[in-house]
This record gives sequence, C-alpha cells and structure tokens, in this order.
Amino acid sequence: MWVCKKCGTSNSDNSNYCSNCGQSYESHKNEEEVQKEKPTNIKTVRNILICIVSLIVLFALCAIFITKNSIYGYYMSESGIYSVSINRDGSCNWYQNGIRFDGFYERDNQHLTLSLAGNGQYRDTVFSADIEDHNLRILGGTVNSELFIKQKKPEEIKALDSQDFTATSSNTATPTVDTVFVESSSGVSIAETFLLNENNIRVTALRYEESQYSTLNYENIAFHVENNRSNKIKVSIAYIKTNGIVQRVFPDMYPNTYVEPYSECDGVIALDPEYINLSGSDHIYSLEVSLVISDDNFNDILISQFVSIPIIDNRTHEFKSTPIWLNLINDDHIEASILGYRIDDRQLYLYFNLKTDDTVSGDNRYIEFLGGREEISAGGTIKINGIDSDMYMWETYDRQPECAFVEDIYFEEPTDSIKSLEFAFVIYGVDRNVSKELRLFSSSSIKLSFASNGLISSADGTVNRYEDAINSYY
Repeated sequence: MWVCKKCGTSNSDNSNYCSNCGQSYESHKNEEEVQKEKPTNIKTVRNILICIVSLIVLFALCAIFITKNSIYGYYMSESGIYSVSINRDGSCNWYQNGIRFDGFYERDNQHLTLSLAGNGQYRDTVFSADIEDHNLRILGGTVNSELFIKQKKPEEIKALDSQDFTATSSNTATPTVDTVFVESSSGVSIAETFLLNENNIRVTALRYEESQYSTLNYENIAFHVENNRSNKIKVSIAYIKTNGIVQRVFPDMYPNTYVEPYSECDGVIALDPEYINLSGSDHIYSLEVSLVISDDNFNDILISQFVSIPIIDNRTHEFKSTPIWLNLINDDHIEASILGYRIDDRQLYLYFNLKTDDTVSGDNRYIEFLGGREEISAGGTIKINGIDSDMYMWETYDRQPECAFVEDIYFEEPTDSIKSLEFAFVIYGVDRNVSKELRLFSSSSIKLSFASNGLISSADGTVNRYEDAINSYY
C-alpha cells in the first residue's frame, strides 16, 4: 500500500496512479526522496556557514594581532619635537622642525638600528631603538632615551612625505655618498666625512686613532686639511658634541693646525672619553664636530655648523669620572647643571653644562658664569670635604645653545674621595654694546653631600632669579 501525498488516498502496491486524484506513483516516490534529502542538505549548508564564520573570525583576530605587534607605523616623541616612521620596505623617515630625513633600518629581535642618510646640508646620524610595549625607546643623535609613542600620522607629516627631498648643493659640507667605515684596531670605526668643504678649504675626518695624550686619557679623530687659498689658514676645533653633550674646547688640549697656501696637512681632534660616561653610556653613539677657520691675522674666516661623523664604537673606554647630573637652574632661557666630577691626586674636576637661548651674533653679548663659595666676592673659595681650596672663581663666556665645561679645583690635602662640596654661583648677561652687566641668577651657598659610591646623597641651597634683569637682557 502507498498513500498519495496529494489527496491522502490509500492505494495498492501494484497501482501506478492514485484511484482518487490520479497522482502518479513515481511522483510520490520522488517527493519522498526529496523529503529524505532535505535534512542532509540543511546540515551541510549549516556546516559550511559555520566554517565561513570561523575563518572570518580567525582572519580578523590574526589581523588584529599582526597590527598590534607590527613595528610598522608612525611614532611621536613624548616631547613632541621629533617623530619617526618605520616603513615595510625597510626604509625609515625622521621628522624634525618641519624637515624630513630619509634612511633605512635593521631589526634584531626587539632592537632597531636606524641609519639616516640625510639630505642636502644634513648629516648622517645613527639611532638605536628598543621596542617597548609597541612603542620605541630611541637613543642617539638629538634624543637620549626618549619614548616614541605609536599613533596616527598627522596631515603635516603626510605633506612632508609627499615632498621629494634630494641631495642639493649647499654652503656647508656634505658627507661622502657611500658610508664606508674605516676599521680601527682600537675598536672604534668612523666613516670618512667632509667636516668642511667651502671657501676653497676642505677638511675630511679620516679615522679613529689611539690617543697621543695618554696621560690625559684622550682619544683622537684624525683629519686631513686641503688649503686652496692664497693665504695661510689655521684650523681649530670650536666644539665637539659627544652623545649629545657639547664640550668646550681649550687650545692647549686641542692643538691648532696651521696650513700654508695651496698645501695640505694632517691633524687630530682630541676626544675626552669622560663625556661618554657623563652622557650615561659606555660607548659613543653620536659624534659631531664644529670647526673654526682663521686667517694669518687671527681673524675668523668661518665657524662651521656641527657635522655628524658616522661612528661604530665597540671599544672598552677607560673612565675616571662619576656622573651625578644635578640640575641648578631650569629656566625658560637658561639651564645649568653639574654633569659629574673626577678626582686626580689633589685636583677635583667639575663638569658643568650650560644651555642658553642667547644666540645673538657678535662678540659683545654673552652669558657669564662665575662661581665660588662667597657668590658676591671675587675672592670667594670653594670648600671640599670641609677644607677651603685655593680656587676662588671660575667663569665661562658662551653663546652656543649648549656647552659643557670643566673646572679644575685643587685640594689643600690629597684625597681619593669626595664627601662634601660647598660653592655658590652667579650668572650674568653681559651686553657691551650698551655697557650692561645684568645679574640674572645667583645662589646661596650650595652644599652637596656624597655617599660612599660617589653619588650625591643630599643637596641643599637656593637659587634667586632676577625678573627685571632677565626681562631687560632678553
């Protein structure tokens, strides 16, 4: 018996058509088979949909993970001054003061090395960066362990990216196109770099050398001078910037090089390795040099801008200094700090750092830094370990944005450690054009106490700021 699906009438097995409505038995069988297949088809479709949804979710999670852990993107420094782009093609871009510097990077696990080729008048610079929680901690050049935070690239940076920066001629020196580092047995290698190439004078940094001033613990950069002028010139080092710290240059420590007309000669730039230690590093990660060119009558022909020398430092340097980094003044116009000290027999060397925005050209306007224990009297002394030294004052004149300088103070009795230091200081703004000497800052007696490890355990003292004088000078 079979029951017609159309009308419900029962029919015999050998009946090919329904006795009531005429529905064929074959149609009835086909419909039964379709009904049996429907559940199977629904299950198949459901499984396919589940697979598709699972794949979509998996791809989405992978995309989120890859994006979250990718180093590619734009990073802005916490100071808001610098930023950098890390690109997928191995290139990178550094942005500073509305200018883009192009370069490339290499990755080693959680560490990046950024090499900026620069453009036009800008020099080669190498930065190192550590990946920290999807951000970058960058060292070298103009930054010192500053955190760069990953974020969306702003429109002004996109505009810089659209510009074609190509190397152009300028009045300042440009480095060689190929950065080839000259090997050194001392563990430090530099790239041959033009420090100056103008006014018919060319100065090239050649290689890193062992110190010729071994008793003073100095290391050298050898350079070559070509004088194509008709008069004799003198090449001097104006400033050296090691790991971002600008050290003052003294003629007796940094010899001048005299070059006859239409001739060539070699010279050396003596580096004080203590500034490596004072910067908080064991190695040189950035080195910049500024030159002074004078004629035979001691008239300055030019003072060059800072030029960066590409450097790779694997040397173990010997340090005698102890970094302390004590801030004395942190003002809109002036910052003054003690970087550290070292002791050599009966002599204490204090490393100071002075930053100022007084960059007015001319020889008659400058900042003057004076120090002693009695800040008003020129006969004031400095007291070390409770004993008066025979040092009565120190001073510096400078208009550079930043400069470090060393003052040597003699002990009355020999010592190998420092327990206490008492001093005071005054900073003047001097303008000889209008015959003014304005006291900008002065301190009371400042007493520093040192722990057994040489670091400062306490610091007492106050600094006075003279508002009227500052407004008058600036």
